[in-house]
Amino acid sequence: MDSGVGDRYALLCRQELEAPCPLLTFLAEHHVLYQVNIRNAKNVFIGLQEGESAYWQGTGNKLLAPEPWSKSLLASDPDFGWCAADSAMVRAPFLLYCSCFSS
Repeated sequence: MDSGVGDRYALLCRQELEAPCPLLTFLAEHHVLYQVNIRNAKNVFIGLQEGESAYWQGTGNKLLAPEPWSKSLLASDPDFGWCAADSAMVRAPFLLYCSCFSS
């Protein structure tokens, strides 16, 4: 699911799941904060996951995550507050960002 640099996330990445959710194989690419955010979910199984960060991220770029969305982050979004302000290699998207989950 590649929705491009202009989109904040793929819809799949924003779901809070209660029922069992087998994700056998999926691809999420070029998102800025994370490829998949699992929050308040139960019984999630990921068999194979592949992802890539946005091509414009990395060394030499002045726009570092969570920019340009720092003013509109959701409660479940990483804010990268634990990273140095100029750390381009650390301020890259998570392949899998999990919080408040079980099983």
